[in-house]
Amino acid sequence: MRNEISRLFREEVLRASPYHVGSAPAIRVKLNQNENPRALLPPTENLGGIVSRVEPNRYPSEQPDDLRLALADYAGVPPEWILVTHGSNEFVHSLCLSFIERGRCALIPSPAFSLFRNSVHLFGGDVVEVEATASFDIPVEEFARTAASAKPHLVILPCPNNPTGRDLSLSEIESIVKSTEGMVVVDEAYWEFTARPSAISLLHRYDNLIVMRTLSKAFGLAGIRVGYAVCNPDVAAELLKVRLPFMVSRFDAAIAIDVLRRPEAVQTAASELRIAQAQLAGELASMRGVSVVPSDTNFVLFTTPLGSRDVLDGLAARGVLVRDMSGYPRLRGFLRVNAGTEQENRDFLTALQAVLAD
Repeated sequence: MRNEISRLFREEVLRASPYHVGSAPAIRVKLNQNENPRALLPPTENLGGIVSRVEPNRYPSEQPDDLRLALADYAGVPPEWILVTHGSNEFVHSLCLSFIERGRCALIPSPAFSLFRNSVHLFGGDVVEVEATASFDIPVEEFARTAASAKPHLVILPCPNNPTGRDLSLSEIESIVKSTEGMVVVDEAYWEFTARPSAISLLHRYDNLIVMRTLSKAFGLAGIRVGYAVCNPDVAAELLKVRLPFMVSRFDAAIAIDVLRRPEAVQTAASELRIAQAQLAGELASMRGVSVVPSDTNFVLFTTPLGSRDVLDGLAARGVLVRDMSGYPRLRGFLRVNAGTEQENRDFLTALQAVLAD
């Protein structure tokens, strides 16, 4: 780019890297983005009715009332505690726009989803990181001490954590919330795969807490980009000021509402994926030289005796796509695979055995 053009951009933008998920041609089995392999779409007989009710010529509401009610019912809170988002990724930007500027910092565990760190830097803030233990757990006491001493304006606590798959107990989450005057955002994108109570149960005791959720994982709706935050209504009112209007389309809202009205289908899907993930982890652990990180999600982090790039390329050549996690300094040599259908999991395991045998 010519100098006279590049100087127009903010320094933070020029230093940033775009978020990119690699792909490969001729992929039959896609297990690299922690998706639900089955979409929980409305029954076919309901789709026509949904389409006929949507008015594409009309702008959607900034906060769709029916969707807020459905999310509130699912989360067990009053509707005014719900903030509908365009997926959780968009909400991360809203959080940084609200709480981060030059001279402020955010506290994040390491490793954690790269978007958190990149977004803080994009808004001019500093990142304070607390390294995970040897078993990839967040060191709760150290994290709480750092939250108290570094005085971050924003604390991002992914539970369970992506890309490690490790979770915290509710009491551990609460100890971190109590340790800081900063805003603590508990990312529960994978909560449906856990057995612990949600951090939502803490909201009535702590105003500096936001619980962030998504419909992209257990709900199987990654393609429609709907998420939500649960927080004190006064906090929600301030966050609404920074968000762009009309972020969730009428059609996406209608699909989400239909699925939210069938919570038993979501619970069944999450349970099936959790079982499939455990079976996948067990099969991987039985392979010679393969090491698996225990996970409370729908994915598995693992290493093999080969380089992660060699394994990635070998699997791709056999039509299977997983994620190379070597971009994270602590995860060099690691790969991540999410549980798919029974056939997809078999195809992945067969392909991996062939790669390791070459």
